[in-house]
Formats: sequence, C-alpha cells, structure tokens
Amino acid sequence: YKFFNKNQIMAELPVWYGAKSTVEAVVPDTVIRTVKKSTKNKYGAKVVYDTPLSAPIFKGDKVGEIVITYGEEEKERLPLVAKEDIARMGAFNRFLTNLKYFAFGK
Repeated sequence: YKFFNKNQIMAELPVWYGAKSTVEAVVPDTVIRTVKKSTKNKYGAKVVYDTPLSAPIFKGDKVGEIVITYGEEEKERLPLVAKEDIARMGAFNRFLTNLKYFAFGK
C-alpha cells in the first residue's frame, strides 16, 4: 500500500526570521508498506515538529516527522524535509519582526 509519494507536501510549517514565513514539509522518499487490504482504512498519519523553526533552512533539512498510526497505536515515524531553501531575513526586518511580536503578540 502506498502511503506517500516522494516529495508529497504534508504541511506548511511556520518559520521564524525567514525570508518566507512558511516552509513546505515533504516526504523525501516514496513510502510503501505491506498491509492487509481490510485494514488499510485504520491507518492514519499526523505531522509533528518543534516550533518555531528558525531560518536559515536548507532544502533537504529535517523539519519534522510524519507519524503513521494504526488506530491509536504509533507504528512508525518518518522524517519530513524542507522542500526549498528559506533564507534568514536581514537585521532590519528581524528588528521589525521582534517589535511587532512584542507590541502585538504576532
């Protein structure tokens, strides 16, 4: 059973101090597992990551994990990687971001 295709986008994750505010998290390789046809609907997946992700981020960097579950039981954890490079914003923009965060909480 094919769970995920190579480079399948699983989530857009927030990036702190990045030239872009998010990075797409993708599965680096196709994920195929042998499962009984009658049980394939019981499998699920969720994305987990540590926040905040800080720039710079480079294409292929691990940015999180995809957790495959069967019912409530965790079966496997696989890496999620950045689809593209996210440069660190300049010093002035970091200052403005900090100011906005402290003033408005965003």
